[in-house]
Amino acid sequence: MTGFWLVLAGCLLVLLAAALRDRRNRLLHTGRPTPSQPSQLNPSGSHSDRHPPTQRVVRPLSKADAGELDSLLSDESVSRFPIAPLDPRFLTHRVPDRIIAQHPLVLVCDEAPAGSREIVPVFQLARRLERPLMVLAPEPSTAELADTLAVNHRMQILDVALLSLADGDVADLAATLQITPLSRGELQAGGVTVEQLGQPRTAVAEGETLHLVN
Repeated sequence: MTGFWLVLAGCLLVLLAAALRDRRNRLLHTGRPTPSQPSQLNPSGSHSDRHPPTQRVVRPLSKADAGELDSLLSDESVSRFPIAPLDPRFLTHRVPDRIIAQHPLVLVCDEAPAGSREIVPVFQLARRLERPLMVLAPEPSTAELADTLAVNHRMQILDVALLSLADGDVADLAATLQITPLSRGELQAGGVTVEQLGQPRTAVAEGETLHLVN
């Protein structure tokens, strides 16, 4: 009789070990990101850990497109502003490294946003209008903001770029775009309208220069 109970106990231990191993494998398969990973901003403005199925592939422009772009940027009517070196995570094209946005919305801040939550309303607006978004500030932004926007760009949630001006002066840039730089208080209050954002025909950032074609 004692042998029967020993065999039964052994079988239960084997089943328990198998169940624990199966649960561990399922958790590994889900590939859940750790809390330290930057999150994505979904259309509702809250943060989401659900990744879209495809990631952005950055390629060179075709010869024809590159020639057309070079011709466009050589025009004397193009406005140019010095910027800090590009964050490669926001690139749209390589060889040379460039960020190219057609009909973007341009958010000009009078100081760098403190985090991604401050620009959620603008992010939502750009997504709703299906327009690229460029965020420009007079100084480098926080790592959290850069990381979060970079994830959204890489996962093709929104074509977005975060730039900082090399000279720290946003007045000339805002005047060219015929807008007024927004303060952190205005961003935190929400309700930013499309009229408060710059809307150039084309924006190209390459090297340490931002080109605006109105």
